[in-house]
Amino acid sequence: MKSLILFTLLFSFNSKAMDCEGDKPSIYTSVLPLDFERDRSTVGRDQVGQVKDVVLDFAKSNPSISLKSITVTSMTPKAAFYTTVKGKKVIDPKSDERNLSLAKQRSDFALKALNEIRNEHAQFKEVEVSTRGVLSGPEFDDEDLNTRFVTNMTPGYAEKVKAIFEQNKALYENNVMIYSTRELVDEKIYSNLYHVKFAPFNALKVSIIGCKKLKVQKRPKKHSSSIKQ
Repeated sequence: MKSLILFTLLFSFNSKAMDCEGDKPSIYTSVLPLDFERDRSTVGRDQVGQVKDVVLDFAKSNPSISLKSITVTSMTPKAAFYTTVKGKKVIDPKSDERNLSLAKQRSDFALKALNEIRNEHAQFKEVEVSTRGVLSGPEFDDEDLNTRFVTNMTPGYAEKVKAIFEQNKALYENNVMIYSTRELVDEKIYSNLYHVKFAPFNALKVSIIGCKKLKVQKRPKKHSSSIKQ
């Protein structure tokens, strides 16, 4: 399952730390979903290539904004990894450590990508860049062991999706900008209840802060005049 949905948001906020010459700084946020099945087991440079695309496209589309800082948050869900103990498959008690390690590795690649932008494009020379890796989304519990088999063919599936969303509404809205169950019930994006709960939080979140460029006002030309005596 791979989600190709891109969530974006652009708004203004008050900040004393950001000097915009009296104007309010703007923040642009984009959530870039990653392949839940593939990108939770391996980490590669290819996963952060889209970060460069988002940043460069934003700068090209908004020439009136002077960029100040770019932050990339690499998120991984709290889904379980499995290990074998005495020939039996069990949940790895270090699942969260493994998830966080993946997030941090991905954030390191993202930082390299941002530094490449700074080195290759003059307009980014003074832009502050930072990345971080974090765990994100709902906690894993025993009920999740069988939810991969709960699909839209299961009676009451839409209600089950809604229940997960309502229980974790703040996480969906604040972390990955999902504000309703409309996308979550789309089987082309999330094929089962397990994906609904964890896959959205396997993502990169790009935040760009900038200020409107000041317009340079042209001074009026001085007109000279002479009076004949």
